[in-house]
Amino acid sequence: MVVRNFPEAIADQNLEEINRLTTQSFILYEDGHIWNNDSLMKVIDWYKENYPDGKMSYTLENFETSISGKLANTHYKNTGLFESPDTTI
Repeated sequence: MVVRNFPEAIADQNLEEINRLTTQSFILYEDGHIWNNDSLMKVIDWYKENYPDGKMSYTLENFETSISGKLANTHYKNTGLFESPDTTI
């Protein structure tokens, strides 16, 4: 459920839901970047400020999860779509 709802919370730009779905030690590694909830929200806030009518959506697939003691790692393909209305006059 978390894996499905987390991308939706990011797309909805909902920090409260992002925090509810993760722990304080949550770290996301993506394309050579290391993210936590605060750094994710900084990017989301930048996007909202620069593209106020923009929309984000994500598709997740090809999941592989490994568990060792209290640590779990999940690898998956994440395709993000960022849309902004055309403002050309």
